[in-house]
Amino acid sequence: MIIGLVIIAAIEANAIFGKMLGAIQSVSAVITSSIVLAVIMAGLVNYI
Repeated sequence: MIIGLVIIAAIEANAIFGKMLGAIQSVSAVITSSIVLAVIMAGLVNYI
């Protein structure tokens, strides 16, 4: 759970302080990255 919270905190900090990169400049890239993040978080919840 702590690892998941750290990942979420890092994403939020990047949203506040980071620059917009190519991975979030198009709708399809946002959908793809959100699916990848959901798979990673589901893996953390189920296996750790």
